[in-house]
Amino acid sequence: MKKVNALIKDYDKIAARIKANEAKINDLSLMYERRDAIEKNELAKYKELHARFKENENEIIKLSEAVYIDKIAQQIINENIKAAAVAEVFPVIKEVLTKYNGKPYGEKTADRIRAEIKEKTGYYISISGYLKNDTITIYNVAKIYPQEIEIHAKYERPFIDGYNKIDAGALDEARPRHYNYSEKPTVDAKKIIKLYNKARAAYEAAEKAIGEYNAAAPQNLYKNRPTTNLYNTIL
Repeated sequence: MKKVNALIKDYDKIAARIKANEAKINDLSLMYERRDAIEKNELAKYKELHARFKENENEIIKLSEAVYIDKIAQQIINENIKAAAVAEVFPVIKEVLTKYNGKPYGEKTADRIRAEIKEKTGYYISISGYLKNDTITIYNVAKIYPQEIEIHAKYERPFIDGYNKIDAGALDEARPRHYNYSEKPTVDAKKIIKLYNKARAAYEAAEKAIGEYNAAAPQNLYKNRPTTNLYNTIL
């Protein structure tokens, strides 16, 4: 597993490639030039620009597909960042809370804990919960929303006990949120696209079959409809 900083560099590298490819698409599509020609009623110029656009169409499609794959790979890397952050930060949280084990969790102690974890990891944390202090939140981890990572205490053993004292041992039973980690984001992005296309085809076939059944069935028989919605795009 890569470190968070290395993964952020991977994310930024893909972001730069997306920006460059989208700029190429704009140049090849001649979109603004064609629109300007139409607005000025320069039909001859528009026809010439449109012909050049059609010549570039295959390259535009190729670049658009690359951008689509990269945007999904970005999402996968974002998940990688969260997984790596859990691996890096969780042991530090345990180390710091162990230092304060059994101490009252007052405002000054909370500030010291946050400061120590920030110094060691670069992240801010908070310990909070409804009625019980059962969630540690790590802030500003990933590149895109949601940026937070949550670590949940076991319900019977919160991080701050009923006497408002820190129970570092509760971390042994805590449940950091699980994030999948991919060694090959671009490869997995292509796989996800194939799986989505397979799901889309199956969904559309099911919708058609249900529609045929509903049309044929008498009114006193149960009619059916798909129970879930499949988005028209992955992103």
